[in-house]
This record gives sequence, structure tokens and C-alpha cells, in this order.
Amino acid sequence: MYKKLSCIALLASLLIVSCQKDQMLPLSDVEVKMHTPKSFSNDKVKMKTATVTITNVETGSQKIRKIKNLGVPFLKVEDGTYNLQLDGILEVTTADLDKSKVVKEVGVRGMKQNVKVEGGRLTLDLDLYVYNINADLIFSEIYFTGSLNVDGTAYSEDKFFEIYNNSERDLYADDLCIAETEFQTDIVLSDLKVDERDKYTAVSKVYRVGGNGKQFLLKPGESFLIVDRAINHKTINSNSLDLTKANFEWYDISTTDEDTPGVPNMQKMTDTPVEKWSPNDKGQKSFILFRRKAETTDVFMKAAAYSYIYTYTENGVKSEINRDAWRIQNSSIIDAVECSPKGQFNWKTLSSQLDIKYFSLSMDDNNRYGHSIRRKVAFIANERPYLIDSDNSSTDFIESSSPSPGIIEGN
Repeated sequence: MYKKLSCIALLASLLIVSCQKDQMLPLSDVEVKMHTPKSFSNDKVKMKTATVTITNVETGSQKIRKIKNLGVPFLKVEDGTYNLQLDGILEVTTADLDKSKVVKEVGVRGMKQNVKVEGGRLTLDLDLYVYNINADLIFSEIYFTGSLNVDGTAYSEDKFFEIYNNSERDLYADDLCIAETEFQTDIVLSDLKVDERDKYTAVSKVYRVGGNGKQFLLKPGESFLIVDRAINHKTINSNSLDLTKANFEWYDISTTDEDTPGVPNMQKMTDTPVEKWSPNDKGQKSFILFRRKAETTDVFMKAAAYSYIYTYTENGVKSEINRDAWRIQNSSIIDAVECSPKGQFNWKTLSSQLDIKYFSLSMDDNNRYGHSIRRKVAFIANERPYLIDSDNSSTDFIESSSPSPGIIEGN
């Protein structure tokens, strides 16, 4: 008798579940209106391909729609709470500072989370942000100005670069090189011979992170600091910063530089005379990131060396000068930021394929000290920031009066 009752109860429960499955929830149309990044407002934009994924938060079920234009896709789903994500590739046609046409493919992403869908129809406005699925290490903050002492004099030893893993995979800082350009954006090199800016970037300072190739791990969303001196500069200058948590120092073996014990030194790749590097504090020079496997300074300089000749005018007299610098192939550069003093831009030192325009601080006098340039946050997903990287420093960065080494902040 007990077994019969158990069987009857089990059959009844199965019938109830079956009936529940047959009772479909109401359906609604979700209309997705895509808005391209504001930085492309003056450009011709075409969606090459994209995937829209809508996921039911309660059940985990998904609907995926492929699209090939910037139209308004519809997705019909059961009423409920959903996460929506779009990943796509835009073809952007823009003009650089020389009015030349530049065509680039740019990855974009848009996200909406915990959206309540009900009532038969819902229109979602989806802002698209630049995001490269093949993202790498990028500059997240650059502090080239330094600070001012209380007496108003310049204090330069607290400059830093923060490098961020903007990808969704593990990356290593090993072999990463940071370089300052040879050319300045405020000085035109008339009749440059040979002008190879479309293929190479001329650099004057290069420093490399060491390691065995897999020593300095950076998880997605992690950053590291490269500094001049890894000390608490506030003990020397109350207007300065605490850089004791720095990961690396650039150290110049000279009579003026000081080495901080316990902080790894970067390898100096350009062997110049006894000289201490202090990044240009006016923003006249620009910065690049690239990778170079272990090699001696002599080998690097021999491989990267070249001579160029340019003419310039001084007091109305043209002179032809031979200058030596080092060159880095543009194809090996993973990030580039072109800078210029306010109102003094005269010349592109970087190829437009590396940086379409440039970034200037809002001032060019003593007020610039204590200000950094910081990359904008596109969106935050799973509690980590994704930073904008559209190869256009004029729109990718903002000016910050509060440098924040070691902290990736929202805008």
C-alpha cells in the first residue's frame, strides 16, 4: 500500500512539473538602440560584425543574435530579468591632423545588467565603448609633470607611469619596454631626411623590465607602477606622492641618481653619457610601450640605431645637422600616447596609426605641476574596469589634478 501511494505521489508531481513547463511565460520584444562612442561623433562609422547576447539571470538561458549593421535588432524573450552584452567590430574612417584619411577597425562592447523585461516591448539604449578583444598592456596613468616644492621650485623625482592589463587574459610585464620619443611635438623638423614616421618611432630613452619571460604576472584588471624613485616623497616634499608600493624603478647609474633597495631596477637599453632620465615635464615628448626579449644594451643599440638628417632654420640660416637616435618599428608598439604643451602643437611625432591625435594639459605654466593624464574608464564588468583604448589620446585620456598611483579610478 505504501509503495502504491509513493508511486501515485511521484506521478502527480511529474504531471505538475509538466504542466508548469507547458505554461509559457509572456513574451516581450527587446529593441536595442546602439549608440557609437562619442569620440567618433565626427567620423564615418560602419558596423562590420557584432554579436548580441541576452542571458536570463534566473535560468541562465541565452539568445544570441548576429548583426552586421548599426540598425536596431529585436530579440523576443520570455519576461524576466536579463543581462545583455554586445561585442562587435566597427570600421571607423576619420581624418588625422594632416587631414589625411585614416581607416581603422575598432573593437566595441556594450553591456546592460539586471534589466527587467515585461509588458510586451522594451527599448534599451546601449552605449558602445571601445574595447579590443586582443587588448594588451596599456598606459593607464602618466605623471610626467612632477610636483612643486613648498617654495615653488620644481620637484621631479616623483614621476611615474602606471601600466594596466586591459585584456581578459594573463599577461606578463617581462620584456616590456617603455620609451620616450626623440622628436618633440612643438618643434617642426623641416625637410626631415629620411622621414620614416609611418614605419618607425624615433626614441631617445628606453628602459626594459627584466624577468625570465613568466616572472612578473599581471592578471586581467591588474596594474603595476614604474617610478623614478620608490620612496615616500611626502617626507621630502609635502606636495608630492607616496610611491613606496612601486613595482619597478628606472635607475641610471650616475652620480645623481639614487637606488632604492628592494625594488627591481629596469634595464637601461640606451647607453648615454652619465645622465639621469627625468621625463619631459612640459609634455613636449611622447611615450610608447613595446616588448624586447633579453639582450645587452650594446646589441639593442646596434639593432635599433640609425642616423637621420634634417634641416632647421635658426636666425634665418638653414643648417644641415646629422643626428643619431634609435628607432622602434611601429608594428611592435603595443601602446602609444602623444603629448603636446598647451597651444604649442606643431608636428606629429607619432604615426597616426599609433595615435590619431594628441593630449595636452589645460595649462603650460607652473600650474601644470601636480597634474597627470589618466585613461578613461569605458565600463566596469565583474567589478573590474575596462579602459578606453581607441588610439586617440585626445579622447582616451582626461587630466587629473589628483594623481592616483596604484588605483584605477572611474571617471
